[in-house]
Amino acid sequence: SWKKLMLVPHSRIKIYLSKVFFVLIQVAMALLIFTISALLGGFLVGLVHPSLGFMEHSPDFELIFKIIGGFFVGVLGIVSIQLLFSFLFKNTIVPISIGMFLVVVGIIVSTAGWTYAKYIPYSYAQMFYDDNSQWMNMTMMTDSSNILYLSLFYAVTVLAIGGWVFSRKQIK
Repeated sequence: SWKKLMLVPHSRIKIYLSKVFFVLIQVAMALLIFTISALLGGFLVGLVHPSLGFMEHSPDFELIFKIIGGFFVGVLGIVSIQLLFSFLFKNTIVPISIGMFLVVVGIIVSTAGWTYAKYIPYSYAQMFYDDNSQWMNMTMMTDSSNILYLSLFYAVTVLAIGGWVFSRKQIK
């Protein structure tokens, strides 16, 4: 419980950063497991149905790691906002509900092509994978309007706010 955790002789910032680090490791592991599962699934389909031609081509690992890395950076803004929500609300259902609602809103505004969708972190994953979007081009890393930079900006800003909120939070 939080009461027992706050009794440990560590600063609240260290506790907060360890929670952030743990959540980021969980997200990275989920993406890694997803990638490995997708590759193994393609391999198994190639073994079961050789006529589909799955075994005739090798995966482009550089592209796979660029996409997974970009997706990881793209969800950092969402992770930081959800982590802040988890500190602001006692009930765990409220942050989950807000997050699910905002993911649906993000998907809707990004697929609708709304001009300001690039300022909504919950739309970044959809925008990153949208084939018709300019955001998929990984060579645009110098462009200041790139969603990856915006996601990093949101992540750093919201994580700093979350650290401040966590350090001031009173445990009852």
